[in-house]
Amino acid sequence: MFRDEINYKNDVFIRVNKTKAKNIFNSSCAVLLLPSNIRPNNMWIGFHRLNNQDDFEKQVSNYIYYNCNEETGLYPKYYIKK
Repeated sequence: MFRDEINYKNDVFIRVNKTKAKNIFNSSCAVLLLPSNIRPNNMWIGFHRLNNQDDFEKQVSNYIYYNCNEETGLYPKYYIKK
């Protein structure tokens, strides 16, 4: 896994693994998702912010089903606020 740092809406986000993203999500912080083959500055496909009202696993599963495929990548990348 690469240690990416990105700027998104005047905040700095770093890439983390799923376990750390889930722990951060449970503490009510922002978690962003992006398909694995998509660059962060892509103008067609943007970030998806997880809603803290729903279950983490259910949201990630739905995101993978609707947004991840052979072209965009088969799994999501997770980003948290630095």
